[in-house]
Amino acid sequence: LAIGIPAIRTIGTDSAVSMGRLKMAGDVEALRSYFEFGYGALRLSGGRLVDAAGEGIEDRFELIDRVAAELGVVATVFVVDGDDFRRVLTTIRDAEGKRVVGTMLGEASPAYAPLRKGLGYVGTATILGSEYMTGYKPILDRSGAMIGAWFVGTGMSNLQALIATSVRVQVLRLLAVTGVVLVAGLAVGAFF
Repeated sequence: LAIGIPAIRTIGTDSAVSMGRLKMAGDVEALRSYFEFGYGALRLSGGRLVDAAGEGIEDRFELIDRVAAELGVVATVFVVDGDDFRRVLTTIRDAEGKRVVGTMLGEASPAYAPLRKGLGYVGTATILGSEYMTGYKPILDRSGAMIGAWFVGTGMSNLQALIATSVRVQVLRLLAVTGVVLVAGLAVGAFF
């Protein structure tokens, strides 16, 4: 039993992190799909992301708020800005409750290098001092040029709660099995 609980904790942690990665990979693709359905193909015009009708998407928070709520994540749309990525839409808020639009992704982000290469990133990242399991994906225009990036994330505290629940369930199962084996062993011993 003493050996089983640490093993269960390790397996539970690995499983929760794997599930978190899979969720982020799916959710970042869902974010892209929602925006494509709502706004059509995005393109870059004068340094701004615009929808199929040529309207800028800045300050149009209804869709990103709805998607984030439905998926249970935080979400951001970045536009390419020089060698970096600038937040133009986000559900992430600072300590005063203001959306952190206009802030940069920055080279320190583990997603920066993969995005600059046109690749996605799924893994952990620190955002405004908090740890998140994240998913990033480049936004490409019709010609294949990178014009921005999609982002979704969930707080690591959410994953830790999932891990704790999983560990509790597995420990209870282990205790039940141990109890059944013990009772069966006593019954066999008493029979002989």
